[in-house]
Amino acid sequence: MYYIFLGFGLLASAISVNKVLLANVPPTFFVGLRMSIAGVILWAMYYKNSNRLRWYYLKEDIFKILLAALFTTCVPSLCKAFALKYMPSAKAAFIGSLDPF
Repeated sequence: MYYIFLGFGLLASAISVNKVLLANVPPTFFVGLRMSIAGVILWAMYYKNSNRLRWYYLKEDIFKILLAALFTTCVPSLCKAFALKYMPSAKAAFIGSLDPF
């Protein structure tokens, strides 16, 4: 039961921690660092499962994949980081909770 509350507490404090980080680093660096860490994790999983996924399947569609990744991942993350830097954490949490709708 203790771990459940600890997990929810860590998730709930993520916006406040992001706000503190954004006070010290630029939003573009913050988002770039997060995307780089995620990219390293994805490449590690790719190499672990490289017997199922080959490069020649992706070669002709790599530009489309990168373009889709830019507009579905990078641009919204940058917009959220810039917004979080200039608004209160409570308002950012409220707007973020409306995001799925």
